[in-house]
Amino acid sequence: MLFLGAFLGADELSMPFTPTLIGDDDILELSGACFDGLFVTKDLDAEPNLLPSEWDYDTIMLAQFNDYHAEAGNYGWNLNNTSHLIVRRRATNEYDWTTIKVQPIHSIDDFAFDGIDMATESRDYEYAIFSYQQGAEGNYTSAYITSKNSDLVVADSSGTYTTPFTDGFCNTVDNAPSSVVTTLYDKYPTIIRNTNANYEEITVNASFLPNKNEEGECIPYDDVVENDAMRVLYQRQTKDFLSNGLPKILKNVDGQVWLVYITTPPSDSADTTYSDRKLTFSCTEIGSVRSEKDLCEAGLLDIPEEWWSNV
Repeated sequence: MLFLGAFLGADELSMPFTPTLIGDDDILELSGACFDGLFVTKDLDAEPNLLPSEWDYDTIMLAQFNDYHAEAGNYGWNLNNTSHLIVRRRATNEYDWTTIKVQPIHSIDDFAFDGIDMATESRDYEYAIFSYQQGAEGNYTSAYITSKNSDLVVADSSGTYTTPFTDGFCNTVDNAPSSVVTTLYDKYPTIIRNTNANYEEITVNASFLPNKNEEGECIPYDDVVENDAMRVLYQRQTKDFLSNGLPKILKNVDGQVWLVYITTPPSDSADTTYSDRKLTFSCTEIGSVRSEKDLCEAGLLDIPEEWWSNV
């Protein structure tokens, strides 16, 4: 501590080192004086000096008390050197990143944000967050997660609907359009394909039933089936959702994920009994869930084009 020209607790004023077992310190209090700043470091060989202007690897706390702010963490440092925070994701066995969030930083409050990543398959992922300033990316912090999906999921920018999918189906057909041309003298036809189109069409048949009541309590399946008022209302909401004209993320129970548009409106039909209803609809793949461009154009991601990694 620098006080009236003397480094208290340093140089010749420091006490001999005595090994002492103490617990973790989580409170530091300054009182009884006026302070220009506070600096705490892990570097035991650091020379006493005036307050540094920047953090380094050994810095624990650095409070410059500018503009009446008393934060001693690295928020101020990040705020001075960060224009955006970038969140990216990639499968653990792949190299390319997908940008899923760009957070502009204007104040300390902007460092707190959240979001939902809807376009994940059932696999292991690495998520990374890093700072950005004037064209330069800073060091990143990463975490590994395992994404698992046990239900059929249909989601868009307005909401999400799921079903356990125990007795339905999700059938797919690949489409790679081509033409067969037969000629007058050739035994075999000629195949003409003049398009790069290669997409899937998916047909879904499933029971969409509420699994919780208004109090958040789980509802047994049989109780929902027999409660016509509850079942009819929820299925009406589901059909309205499926027919709202928005592009959607469709996740199957086996981990497959598609970016789709519902091309056949949902039909509601009875299975074994009248109350046991199934919704059937068809959709067409319109893009890749790994492409920021496709997700942004579908309204499922909000990222400026300059941040796209996978077009």
